[in-house]
Amino acid sequence: MAQRTITVLTDDLTGKELPDGSGECVRFSIDGDHYEIDLDSSNAQRLRGILDRYAHAGRRVRSGSVARASTSGEAPAALIDNSAVRAWAASNGIQVSKRGRPSASVIEQFRAAGH
Repeated sequence: MAQRTITVLTDDLTGKELPDGSGECVRFSIDGDHYEIDLDSSNAQRLRGILDRYAHAGRRVRSGSVARASTSGEAPAALIDNSAVRAWAASNGIQVSKRGRPSASVIEQFRAAGH
């Protein structure tokens, strides 16, 4: 028995089916989250037009150097004072290594405690 699989590309914004060979997948990132969206040519151009002002005012960064910034104003984990986290953890009976970066769960508890 033969099977035939048909992939139909649709504009994720409008839901309209895109003819073969038209439309595109646009990738973008904001606040450390990465997205891709399938759009027809006019919607792709519109999205790029909206983002263009911000892209020109911003700085281009290498993909490996982007630190995720929190919308709540928390410092990225790389900017946390590890010795402060260790001291806080010790005073709260949480075991943490004396070397290296504390685990994400310990840092999360440290932040939740208001630090």
